[in-house]
Amino acid sequence: RLVGSEMCIRDRQNRTHIKALAEYLGSEQEQEFDELSKTLTQFKSGADKIWLKRMGRTETELWYEEKDFRDISVIILEWTHGNCGKFDGVDIPILLNSTPAETREYRLLRARDANTDTPFIAMVLEIEQGMLENRAHAAKIILSKSGDFLTYEQFKRQMDAGR
Repeated sequence: RLVGSEMCIRDRQNRTHIKALAEYLGSEQEQEFDELSKTLTQFKSGADKIWLKRMGRTETELWYEEKDFRDISVIILEWTHGNCGKFDGVDIPILLNSTPAETREYRLLRARDANTDTPFIAMVLEIEQGMLENRAHAAKIILSKSGDFLTYEQFKRQMDAGR
């Protein structure tokens, strides 16, 4: 059992860890924005083939695969950090809106990750949701989970109502 001063120390340490996680998520340390910009530049310049990074389910499952782009004219980059403003090449930023609870539910239905329903993943989803909301103003298109187009003001009201 923790006494008051021990709880304060634990809570201060937890806040430090949460702050560090928030600084890491979506950063250049986590994401390879330069590589993504290079890939988008190759695509836009008409490259016939582009080497794409592939990732498995573990940290060591990383490889590159050459993809033929000769018959591809559009790339849809669906990704939490696609509208982060930290790389070049996105022509139409789109926000596919969902709440952390909806994202969690979708991850559970996919059953791809063993640790989907943990407090840590819930914390990551909350942090990433904050990042999405902070960049929503830059989206040219915002879609609700039901497929409705939202203005930025409608998006903000929807998010405020869900809190």
